[in-house]
Amino acid sequence: MGSRLLLLSGTSCMRKRHSYLQLFLNLLRRQPGIPIGAANRSQEPYKMKLNRDWITPLTIGSFILVAITGVLMFFHFDTGWNKQAHEWLSWIFLGAIALHIIANVKPFKKAFSTVKGLSLIGVFTLILAASFLPIRAGGGEPPFVAPIRALGNAPLSTVAEIAHVNREELRHRLQEAGVTMTSDRQSLKDLIGDDVKKQIRVLNAVFTHNR
Repeated sequence: MGSRLLLLSGTSCMRKRHSYLQLFLNLLRRQPGIPIGAANRSQEPYKMKLNRDWITPLTIGSFILVAITGVLMFFHFDTGWNKQAHEWLSWIFLGAIALHIIANVKPFKKAFSTVKGLSLIGVFTLILAASFLPIRAGGGEPPFVAPIRALGNAPLSTVAEIAHVNREELRHRLQEAGVTMTSDRQSLKDLIGDDVKKQIRVLNAVFTHNR
């Protein structure tokens, strides 16, 4: 009986020692900042998890930028770097949308399983396809663009006559608008290109000078 108790006591002692040794080894393997209970889990391969805490603000912030610059461009109120910011930083918005879709893949897939979801997606897909169709020359432009283009293509001497100024005064007004005139046979298109917005800005400086 005594020998059996001694054997059981020795076995229990060995188990405790083994537990202490295992705990000590886990502590040695544990990385700083990781709880003791997570020592074994820290050995598992790391899997990146998309965090909505930064994906959603990134999406909102880039949407605000793209939306505001887009509205300004639509109404021709854009200034400075608005156009460049809209064109280049919209890639950040697209990336944020892609990450948001990945982080919410189940609701995204669900949209394709309902009639309403498929209908809305189909409508915008058709609009996208229609946007690639060719349009007639001059189509889709506001009515005021045609006379602006006519002035832009006309010789600067004609522009001077319409503005009721002589050649030197026209040269002075163009220089103040940042355009250098070398001959009155040149056209505004020759000097600044075919951009209607630029032509409007320069013509506005010519016709409304000191008013």
